[in-house]
Amino acid sequence: YTPHNSVAFHFYHRKSKPPMFWENSNQHKGEGMKSAYRVQKLISIGTPKQGQSVDMTDSDMYGLGTKRKADDFYDIFGIDRTEHKITKKLCDWSTSGRMHRQLTPFIRSNGKGIDYDRVLQSLGKEKLH
Repeated sequence: YTPHNSVAFHFYHRKSKPPMFWENSNQHKGEGMKSAYRVQKLISIGTPKQGQSVDMTDSDMYGLGTKRKADDFYDIFGIDRTEHKITKKLCDWSTSGRMHRQLTPFIRSNGKGIDYDRVLQSLGKEKLH
């Protein structure tokens, strides 16, 4: 699900540019891969290389949370974690507006995300897309 309006942007063409994160990449060698392994473990996609340790410091605080099951997300959006592939035509579903029309009725009453349980109960996996 994507918002209607851009909520984050960076104004690249201005007189006084702030330093960009990639300009400091030499100071943080290896951090990109460590970060990738951590995210893979958090979202249960991929496995670290044999013997590769994954720093999960503060993952309880900055993890996925407990309000929704990751498996429901993967089912709704057609992501096969075992085969590492997308099983549905997500681009077409999204750009056509069907995703928005189908999922908007299931936004939680507090406005914080989609109620995946209601989506799956109402529409089922196969009727989406």
